[in-house]
Amino acid sequence: MAEFYAAATTNLGIEFSTDLLVGERIEFTKLVTGSGVYSEEEINRSSLQKAQALRNPMQEFGFSNIEKVTDTCVLLKSLLSNRQLTEGYRMTEIGIYARKPGEEGDGILYSIAVAKDADYFPAYNGIAAVEIIEEYYITVSDTAEVSIQTGKGASVLLEDFERFKEEIRNELHSGLDKEISDLQKQIGDLSKLITENKCCLVDAINEIAEVIRPLVEYSIATDQDIEDIIAGIYADDIDWITMLDIASDRDIELIISEAYVDSEDDESDAATDQDIDDIIAGTYIDEIESEEVDMTEKEIEQIIENTFKEE
Repeated sequence: MAEFYAAATTNLGIEFSTDLLVGERIEFTKLVTGSGVYSEEEINRSSLQKAQALRNPMQEFGFSNIEKVTDTCVLLKSLLSNRQLTEGYRMTEIGIYARKPGEEGDGILYSIAVAKDADYFPAYNGIAAVEIIEEYYITVSDTAEVSIQTGKGASVLLEDFERFKEEIRNELHSGLDKEISDLQKQIGDLSKLITENKCCLVDAINEIAEVIRPLVEYSIATDQDIEDIIAGIYADDIDWITMLDIASDRDIELIISEAYVDSEDDESDAATDQDIDDIIAGTYIDEIESEEVDMTEKEIEQIIENTFKEE
């Protein structure tokens, strides 16, 4: 595994940071790898700070993520891949380029790092790609805002992609939970339904429909009856079945034509409590209307004894 000396901010990078106004932004544009050779004297910080470019640049990569570790330290992540590499090389140097937002080009070599023990990066064999997650810590001004240039086709690291998916999933769940809550408020608490099928609103409505449908099909229930049933205030006014059982054909015709008038019984036909007692005792005597001929006591006795014979 490759090992690099501590990265050095170049003189161009130091000057760049000095020129930044408070709150002004540094935009990191690309990571460049190379195979340049450095002597023992050239790997010290003062020598590396004079660099304006890599000695033998081989590949360029975009950044997948940026994270501000402290006020003066930034962590840049990039996925190095050999998919476009046709010739292998020893990765001995890495450079970071930066610019001010709005400037053209890739900017200046802001930072450089040289390998203490370099790895060989092979050419792509057409079967399996070699990929390296490069984490590069870089020093910045404590007053500057930092960002990375987008649109350079940088690969997304798996861990960043998984974090992104989790954020999207949480947002979707949060939005869905709110929609469900709003819908629940509109529907109400299904557990309070008086129907048997409470788990599904459609089933509950169908259950009500099964009760109402026969009433409608047989023309027994009026529209008002149905509204009263749904509202739970229905009261049966007339026992139609009983009425039809005792009504004459003429009465039924009048009921259908809505011309039926129920006549009240003559109060004189009603039996009193005393009449009922007398009938049970076998001593009942019906009062004779004034226009009838009075009966003798003997005739009355004969009636009671069931020996009366009308002359």
